[in-house]
Amino acid sequence: MERSISVVASLALALILASAVQVSSRPDETDVEVVRAFWATPGGGNPYPGVGPVRLVVYLKNVGSGSIRPDFIILHIPRPLRTGEGDNQSWISPAGPISPGQTVRLDFDLYVPASARPGRYNFTLELNYTEVRVERFRVVRETREEEVSFLLALRQGPEVRMVISPPESAEEGEIFKVWLVLDNVGSEQISLQSLRVTSPNAEVLTQDLGSPGQLAPGESLTREVYVRAPRDSPDECVILIASATYAVGGEARTDEATVSIPLSPHKFRFSVDVDRSSLTPGEENEVTIFIRNVGSAAAEDVEVSVGASEGLTVVGPSEFWLGDIPPGGEAAIEVDLLPIGSLQAYTIALTISPSDGEPDAVTVGFSSSEMGNVSIASLKAEYDGEKLKVRGVLANLGSGTARYVNVSLTSGPCRGESNYIGDLDSGETSGFYLSCEASLAGEEEVTVSAYYQASPGVWRTATKSTTVLAPGSTGGQGAAGAGGGGNVSGGGAGGGILTYLAAAAGIISGFFAGKIYVERRR
Repeated sequence: MERSISVVASLALALILASAVQVSSRPDETDVEVVRAFWATPGGGNPYPGVGPVRLVVYLKNVGSGSIRPDFIILHIPRPLRTGEGDNQSWISPAGPISPGQTVRLDFDLYVPASARPGRYNFTLELNYTEVRVERFRVVRETREEEVSFLLALRQGPEVRMVISPPESAEEGEIFKVWLVLDNVGSEQISLQSLRVTSPNAEVLTQDLGSPGQLAPGESLTREVYVRAPRDSPDECVILIASATYAVGGEARTDEATVSIPLSPHKFRFSVDVDRSSLTPGEENEVTIFIRNVGSAAAEDVEVSVGASEGLTVVGPSEFWLGDIPPGGEAAIEVDLLPIGSLQAYTIALTISPSDGEPDAVTVGFSSSEMGNVSIASLKAEYDGEKLKVRGVLANLGSGTARYVNVSLTSGPCRGESNYIGDLDSGETSGFYLSCEASLAGEEEVTVSAYYQASPGVWRTATKSTTVLAPGSTGGQGAAGAGGGGNVSGGGAGGGILTYLAAAAGIISGFFAGKIYVERRR
């Protein structure tokens, strides 16, 4: 019995300990990969046996989810290739961490002896690093060791030499020019089939350089190549790869030359913001556009032009001079936009042109704001004893909802009487009734106004008038006065606050007077 109790107690203790320990598991996955590896020979292309000192360039990318901090990296070099000191290993220690998605360049100085043979050689990178990641709301640091292999080739003696002459650096987003020179350094004539320049991280605007045909020994050709550098790139340089496919002595060959150009931050970049996200069709919309220089240098003599998409017109000036905008500085312009038709969206295109840089194009989109359009469909006023009674029907003829609709008598014996209707959906109607005790002498004009919000920030008023006669009076339209005058709409953002206050006052007075009466028809 005592033994059984001891076993049970041991099991309970084991369960308690197991529940108190939080086990962190992570699948065995690769955190780094070799994006590209190439020989950086002075003339370009793969080296050949006996060429001597040569540089090997490796671009390593962090493809994991956490930041890694390499302690050291070892390049294992296949024999008979070696370092200049004769070793088959080369050690480096990169400075700083490598963020997720970041690519770093590693340079190794090697030596290709005459005893090497043409062919493909297998290199291995051994990485020892600390990975930092967030797991279960905790910062986890883990020391890891990883190996990545790649192949590079040695070729036969040289036939073609390609040299890319780049600028000292390339600015983010700019278009720059390089020169590609191809020489036939062999002893036989070559038939050049294709010549191309590509890049893994930039836009090459002249990729295909044609098929030049025959090239005799000692002859050369030169081509201009235009490249657009990337923007907001994590890479530190632009990589250009020139490849030539040719035939010599009945054998087809392909040679490559690679160059890396340091990538410098763009001097100035612009961000654009606007003070509204929607436009009201059929009326001018004033839009304030804020232009901020988020780059590292001042933009001088900045000019801005505004173009509109189909269905949208820029009313008034469309070109503006902003002067100089310092780093972090901001300038504002105001444009009037008139949407026409019933489109769902509109766009404007801004061209921001500093005098000391390339123009920057930015597109801004707006949605179409549906609007309510309230009309007083019918109006009737009559005098019954000592009480004036006004009845009518409101109709929303617009494409959107008319909100906070309030009906008020704005002229006549009962001026100030109000009836709060609320919201009217598109196509909806609502009856209203207003009355007060009044004494009439002859003919009186009665005016009814409907205040409402046509769209966010836009207030409008619909107005209609009729006449009413005191008992025993003659002339005009008679006591029934059905529908005198027409609907008059007006208002806008400027009178919205006063209108809204008048509507609110009408609601309060209507409730206290006990004269709120709503009759809706669908």
